[in-house]
Amino acid sequence: MGDAQALVLQIDENVKGGSEVKVHATFTSPLSGEVEEDQLTIRIADNTIPGKAVPFKEVTSKIRYTTELANEKGEAFLVHLLGINDKKEIITINEMWAGENIGDVMYSGDFELGVQKIDSDTVYLQPYPIRNYDYNQTMDLAFKVGTQSIGQPDLLFLSEIEETIHRRADLFYMHGNTLKIAEEYGYYLRPKTIGHNLIQSVSYVRNEELGYFFVTTEFDPETGTFENKGRKFFVGDKLYDQGVEEVKKWQADPGYYVKTW
Repeated sequence: MGDAQALVLQIDENVKGGSEVKVHATFTSPLSGEVEEDQLTIRIADNTIPGKAVPFKEVTSKIRYTTELANEKGEAFLVHLLGINDKKEIITINEMWAGENIGDVMYSGDFELGVQKIDSDTVYLQPYPIRNYDYNQTMDLAFKVGTQSIGQPDLLFLSEIEETIHRRADLFYMHGNTLKIAEEYGYYLRPKTIGHNLIQSVSYVRNEELGYFFVTTEFDPETGTFENKGRKFFVGDKLYDQGVEEVKKWQADPGYYVKTW
């Protein structure tokens, strides 16, 4: 082995993340005993989560949904959907809406999101008010579309039913230590990841002709936007049965997708 050198630095805990500090460092070789001195500039990593910090125990009773979201570096955070003044109800036959069932658990009202580091007792409330949201917990209208690679963050969908064949969702994701909002997303069947930042969903056509079409979009974590990468239609009498079979395979196999580009 060559001449090994050790260096230990102690940084004041009051130094803020994202700042730079200059330190005078002394290097001592354990073999030769030679001493070298130098001045180093060190940038302190900013691991602070933006938002109002509250103890986890204060929000426990408000949690309606929790998932683990990875950012573009693969670092995981807990994200909570928190009820503010929401009301819990059990769906009855008189209250059923498109796709709902008798007995579904529904939380309706205003919500907010909280971000928590793994193994931390602090939750950071986020500046994204979610108002007049009908969260059907039984139907899993809040869900995560997971990442497949570094550079691709997980996506949190907060969905609501617009009609039997259509859902719309507000999307959120972690960018570094910050929870960001992406542009909204529409779908019929729950989307899935099919490649690096590529999301595919299925929509249903119900007008003069019936059928399905597959939509592939590419997500840009820097802007929170989606670019349409193509669609493939199985609509009309000649293609309907083929579309049904494609949908069955798409739902049964997480790795299966329809090439639309």
